[in-house]
Amino acid sequence: MDVLGIISIPIGIVGVIGNSIVCVVIWHDANLRTLTNAFIVNQAVADLLCSLVLPLQFNIPSPDPLPEGSYGEFICKVWTFEYILWLFLNTSTLGLAALTLERYLAIVFPFRYIAITGTKCLPVTLIAVTWLLSVASATLTLSTVEFSAAHNHCDVSPDLELRNPPLHALLIVDSVVLFFLPAILMLFAYVHIMLVLRRKARSIQPMPSITHQHSSSNDPEVQPQEMQNASMLRASKNVIKTLLLVFGVYIICWLPNLIAFVVQFSDQVYQLTIVLGAANSCANPIIYALKYKSFQAGLKKLFRRSH
Repeated sequence: MDVLGIISIPIGIVGVIGNSIVCVVIWHDANLRTLTNAFIVNQAVADLLCSLVLPLQFNIPSPDPLPEGSYGEFICKVWTFEYILWLFLNTSTLGLAALTLERYLAIVFPFRYIAITGTKCLPVTLIAVTWLLSVASATLTLSTVEFSAAHNHCDVSPDLELRNPPLHALLIVDSVVLFFLPAILMLFAYVHIMLVLRRKARSIQPMPSITHQHSSSNDPEVQPQEMQNASMLRASKNVIKTLLLVFGVYIICWLPNLIAFVVQFSDQVYQLTIVLGAANSCANPIIYALKYKSFQAGLKKLFRRSH
């Protein structure tokens, strides 16, 4: 067991436990079964599977030499070159982008959001697209792998840039876009959302006279519309602050991997950046527990009932 194998074990354990709790809490509390949390569950499932595969990937080495025939080729492409791990890592990244898009539509275009999500077509489509694109991206990398039946060994295809320039360019674009495109889209969405929330906060400040009038009323059911709007605004801000922190942690975890890929550092350094990227999968549940107030309430309710 090497250093990366040792590091991957606690990351995997925390990720499996944390993301399992996220799924259980949202399933257990009917108040949390919202469209936003459906996307959170989708990402938690991807992170859970990633956390489960990570310690196995770094602690169960491929046999050397590989078995003969198709079985050896299967191990080469699926396990040696981490196809399954990258599938779940990519799904987690795209899932975060889909979650951001859902919040962006809900806050910036609320009426269109209601019309689009009325049939639940958008969430199902977005979640399905995240998995399909992840499969396509992970499968594309397999084109760089060659299995030598003569030596029962696999390695990255040599001189791919010379032998197949379009494929080599497509791989570079896929690797860069898979990081930068979600990052740029999320950054734009969060900046626009914060501007919209700030504008709404200025426009729905409660009127003092109305607030005082209702607060002195004998009817406990009466509540000014402005106070209801302010409450909804605070809830929206809490969700955005939580997701913004998730986005920041995503950048910190995955930027070193992109740099290592482009600069072509040593294999050991590159593998370390993969472990750091996978650590993002165990960070999200911690962020939800610390910042997402609705999730905190569901978590307390779950443990209170269990006790």
